[in-house]
Amino acid sequence: MAAPQYHPFPNTHWSLVRRAGADSHQPDPKARRLAMNTLLTRYEPALKSYLLKRHLGDDADDILQAFVADNVLEREMLRHADEGRGKFRTFLIASLNHFATSWRRSNARLASSLDDSVAASLASDDPTPVAQIEAAWARALVHHVVAAMRERCHAMGQEDVWAVFEGRMLRAVFENRPPVPYETLASRLGLRSPTQVYNLLETAKRLYKRLLRVAVSEYEHDEANIEAEMMDLRNSFAAIGALDESAAWCEDPAAILKTQLDAPLLADLLTAPAAEESRLRGLISDPSATFADQLLSASPNPDLLEAIKNFARDVCNQVENPLYGPPANILYYAAIAAALVHANAHITTLTPTQLHKGFTWALTQPASKSLVGLFQQALQRAR
Repeated sequence: MAAPQYHPFPNTHWSLVRRAGADSHQPDPKARRLAMNTLLTRYEPALKSYLLKRHLGDDADDILQAFVADNVLEREMLRHADEGRGKFRTFLIASLNHFATSWRRSNARLASSLDDSVAASLASDDPTPVAQIEAAWARALVHHVVAAMRERCHAMGQEDVWAVFEGRMLRAVFENRPPVPYETLASRLGLRSPTQVYNLLETAKRLYKRLLRVAVSEYEHDEANIEAEMMDLRNSFAAIGALDESAAWCEDPAAILKTQLDAPLLADLLTAPAAEESRLRGLISDPSATFADQLLSASPNPDLLEAIKNFARDVCNQVENPLYGPPANILYYAAIAAALVHANAHITTLTPTQLHKGFTWALTQPASKSLVGLFQQALQRAR
């Protein structure tokens, strides 16, 4: 059976909602009927899509028809809609949820109308009902975006991008499982280094964000509203403590640095713009040698340490690289510290004062745990 087709909720025009929800005895009933027909035409596909997402496939059409007939038309539910109480989407979904629950319980086509207590719950400070509704909507939207991303990656021959996104992001966000380690993904995909996995992950994140923005723009057309909606999507998860996408989205600097320290030297050093392959291959006799092996060695090669320093410096200018920020800066100072402490070599033009400041900063970083001894010794030498 094919997956139910996703339909976004349209952009809300409150003037149309007010006309459709006007008193049935108003002087211009024709305008009210026209507004109601327009509103139902716009929203019925999204409401049906929402019911299908709740696995109500067999009853979705009956529930929606009954909801429209009983609550929207006969009981004039739209008179309760108030722009000051929140989104019209939330109002509709809350009403539909209430109706669908009653309908399924009684197994009949009659349901309770939207009474004052339900309307009041939407306006209350209690986060549970509205937050749960917004989270349900956000989940449906994100699942739609993820499905579109999967199709896009397969169509473009980017199976590696999808594999990394699935392993690093989807496991954590949707399945509450630890992400697949970078080293494991590199091995599975036949990549030389975890750094290549980093790059694929950044590509995947950019694609996901782009597709999410496209999906939001289907129902929010103003740029400011699009930004606000994307922020609301993130907040809707945090409000109920579920599916906290932001936590999984941000990589842990300590984990990133550890992965880099355990990575083979050659593959990553060759990615530096000024890297000389023949020279580097001559310096690295053991292809399995890692960054940590060289930085923590009692007799490191100063030329290799300078290559590590240059690699880290280049990454410091690459905002899209996961090493950007503290991990790259720590790696930069670690290479200088290792040369100073274990090779009695100066591979930098930084002054002693600048080095002291840099080593002191590195010691304050939680990600530097495995390099604390090196930086403490370097501080003594930098005085």
